Amino acid sequence: FSCCSWLYPNNPWDDSNVFMSIGKSIKHGMLLYRDIFDQKGVVLFLIHQMACYVSEHSFLGIYLLEIICFWGFLVYSYRIMRLFTENAITLPLTIFLGTLFIASDFFWYGDSVEELSLPILSYSLFHILRFVKDNQVPKVWQSFLLGVGIGVIFWMKYTLLTFYAGALMGMVIVACRKKQLALLCKPLVWIFAGLLSVTALVVAYFIYHGTLSEMLDAYFYTNIFQYHGSASNGEPAGIWFKFVKLAICAILILPVAITKVRRDVKLPVLCAYSFQLLSYALLTLHLYYFIPLFVYAPLVVYFLRNHRATRFTYVSMAGIVLLVVVTNFNI
Repeated sequence: FSCCSWLYPNNPWDDSNVFMSIGKSIKHGMLLYRDIFDQKGVVLFLIHQMACYVSEHSFLGIYLLEIICFWGFLVYSYRIMRLFTENAITLPLTIFLGTLFIASDFFWYGDSVEELSLPILSYSLFHILRFVKDNQVPKVWQSFLLGVGIGVIFWMKYTLLTFYAGALMGMVIVACRKKQLALLCKPLVWIFAGLLSVTALVVAYFIYHGTLSEMLDAYFYTNIFQYHGSASNGEPAGIWFKFVKLAICAILILPVAITKVRRDVKLPVLCAYSFQLLSYALLTLHLYYFIPLFVYAPLVVYFLRNHRATRFTYVSMAGIVLLVVVTNFNI
């Protein structure tokens, strides 16, 4: 399904070609944000620079990275499900949700920032759920790795961090209710250390090249005050496009919201989800912006585990799957 694969003559998406062109330019000595410009973060372009060492004339390097990222997403989707059920259906469900993901309109042509960030978000959600469900505090290296992941996302596309803002708020509320706020302090310190490590490397990179001011202007000022993209990607633009997409996303989280699961488990999930929907309502909206919402897909296990299966259940699920299939151009 990814147009970065050798099964396609090329990836026709303009963004992917921009990313690869900039990565190739950096490989050949041009300075990011001074000699060549885009408003995305430096980590994204350094990833594409590394991909150029695999092949400068194709997306093969990115395709290999997509395989790794997809594998990470599936692994932690499976582990999220296993937190709540030991049913043998967990593995088939994981394969099924992976198939729906890559076959969806949201996947686009492959090689989006959101796609590359998905395994990091899944890894983060797994540790968040394990903490609030079983009081399992992440180990030092796990917390540091969480921080590194957050740093990577921050320096690719910082608007994706709404997930962490909402999740943190939910976790603090839960910890205060349980009088376990102290448990959060140590992992948060190491998470911040991981984020700071990535940030220090990025800042050092631009100081070394003498382009720190250009980076701050391009990545922060331009994104906040000057970036205005199309909201349609081939679909009707405007308020109705946003309303329909946001309404669908709000409905999809209902099984998690209404099932009889401990409130302390649901709260961080619903907070993170709400923060992400709010960012979609406020920002320019593209189809691939919805990719991070797939991180919550494994939580459909709530619906399967806590509701008695009825004919209506199966008909509803079949209808949803059919709707997904017939409305996706990737099929």
